[in-house]
Amino acid sequence: MLFIQLLRIQRSITARLVLCVFSVLFTPALWAAPLHDAAEMGDLSRITTLVAAGANIAEIDSRGIWPLLAAVTDGNLEVIALLLTLKADPNQHDQYRYSALHEAASLGYYDVVELLINAKANINLRDINDITPLGYAMRSSSVDTVTLLQSKGAME
Repeated sequence: MLFIQLLRIQRSITARLVLCVFSVLFTPALWAAPLHDAAEMGDLSRITTLVAAGANIAEIDSRGIWPLLAAVTDGNLEVIALLLTLKADPNQHDQYRYSALHEAASLGYYDVVELLINAKANINLRDINDITPLGYAMRSSSVDTVTLLQSKGAME
């Protein structure tokens, strides 16, 4: 009887250990490429160094994210401005036609939206669901962002 209880405890511990190792190995942050990681961390000098060394500024990682989108998601204006200066494409989008401007608008990031518009982001790009950045801004309830997009000629 004691042996059976010990065996059950051992199996339980083994299962938990395997689960812990699996969760560490497959944490999404571990899937990010170095440039994506630097963009997410706001590490300006590392971004500059990596791009100078030949890192692909448009690379889409295993999560479907590219460096500019990572910076936009974090709302980091300095990183976004640097990536745009280093020739990141403000119109890059994923297979669903979702762009950095869609992301900024959906999060209600007025300053980021303004920066991307000034970098010539397509304000009327429709994603696969036929939603423009203005549509995402309206859903975010960010009146300032909606007003900005409309003032630049954005359509719903």
